[in-house]
Amino acid sequence: MNEKALKVHCIDQEYWYVRRQRCACGGELEQVTQALRNGPTGEVDALTVQCKHCGAVTEYEFDISTCGGAAYITRVMERIRQCSKVMSTEEAVRALGPPMESALRLISDLAQQGDVLGLDYLSDAIAHARERMTVHIGTQETEAPNHASEVTARKLAGPRGCR
Repeated sequence: MNEKALKVHCIDQEYWYVRRQRCACGGELEQVTQALRNGPTGEVDALTVQCKHCGAVTEYEFDISTCGGAAYITRVMERIRQCSKVMSTEEAVRALGPPMESALRLISDLAQQGDVLGLDYLSDAIAHARERMTVHIGTQETEAPNHASEVTARKLAGPRGCR
């Protein structure tokens, strides 16, 4: 796996990341190709994008080891089968989905219920986690800038979820 591959927790996070990028000329990027590759430590999803303005081509690689893959799907299906003995299959699927999908689903549910306090609690927890990261990594910059308010606003407007 390329050392520069960005670790993502769901496929939708890849597209979210690319949507936020701009070409060096300032132009908007559009996806040209997508390819899955096997690396020494797991699967990588490579998205090739092209600038709509100048035509420059860029490739982003994403570490999708936490998104799934065949081994992951097999483990989840077995867990769903086991849980289906005590709950409906639909409940088991909801309960055992990938962590990022579960987090997005929780945010969506809170927004639909109008639970501002719940959303504020999660926002505060994220802010505290970022502060702890800063303490642990010093002043080293992280790959993705903090845009929690933009993400929260997008989720409140109608989350797309991970696909």
